[in-house]
Amino acid sequence: MVPQGRLITGSSSVVQLDAWTWQDAIYKADNGLHINMPMLMRSPRRSFRTSDASDPVKAGIQTIEEVESFFLQAQAYFKQPKKKSGT
Repeated sequence: MVPQGRLITGSSSVVQLDAWTWQDAIYKADNGLHINMPMLMRSPRRSFRTSDASDPVKAGIQTIEEVESFFLQAQAYFKQPKKKSGT
């Protein structure tokens, strides 16, 4: 099963199925990131919908820029100095 959503939908873990509890089953927690990348071409089956973007390439590039911006913001957040507790 894959997380559902618009752009960055969530993460997945790797588990083994022969375990009694989820703690025993977990092999790698939050090991994969799910990203819905845009289609840069219209699908013939979806062409009848009016909600499709008029220019799929322009909409796709905008979505890719949103993903890039997300990762740049995450990188900047990660590089911030850590605040010490109790100060």
